Amino acid sequence: MAVLPAQTIAALCTGISPLIEPFNERQASNGMTWGLGPCTYDFRLKQRRVMMPFWHLPLWWVYKLIDFAFELIGASPPFVDHYCGFALGSTIEYVLFPNDVCGVVLDKSSWARRGLAVQNTKFDPGFCGYPTVELSNHSLRTLVIAAGTPICQFKFDRLEAPTDLPYTGRYQHQGDAPTPYKPAVGVWK
Repeated sequence: MAVLPAQTIAALCTGISPLIEPFNERQASNGMTWGLGPCTYDFRLKQRRVMMPFWHLPLWWVYKLIDFAFELIGASPPFVDHYCGFALGSTIEYVLFPNDVCGVVLDKSSWARRGLAVQNTKFDPGFCGYPTVELSNHSLRTLVIAAGTPICQFKFDRLEAPTDLPYTGRYQHQGDAPTPYKPAVGVWK
């Protein structure tokens, strides 16, 4: 396998089946970069996430009770985007991996220095959809992540030959909302 450079990533994002949509050259917002990098592409988070540290679990339960009370009266819950330690999010960007390219999610150093980890998920050749990313707050403070914020990097590798077994799993054609794991009835894998 070989890591793809910027010019190859950009070339794969043009044509009938682009690797990334929307594709953007290197951009910056609020002191963070996103879009095409030297050998990665920085993706943005679609949803707002308020990431409380694990030790705030009692406070988080209070927030969830308040949300429940608001839902009972038919009002919008105020803390629906608050998570304690771990959350799922989806990217603004849609991906369509050809059968000879795979990708790995990497942290953005700007977030890692604040204690936020984006789990290093691997995306197989043939996967298409909006990537769901896993976020963990390892810091001692609450991290507020606005919608549209650069959240992770994708590194792309080219296989030595197209795979005969492209991805066809349960997350294929994933929508732009985070997709949690749902085991088959009575099965926990």
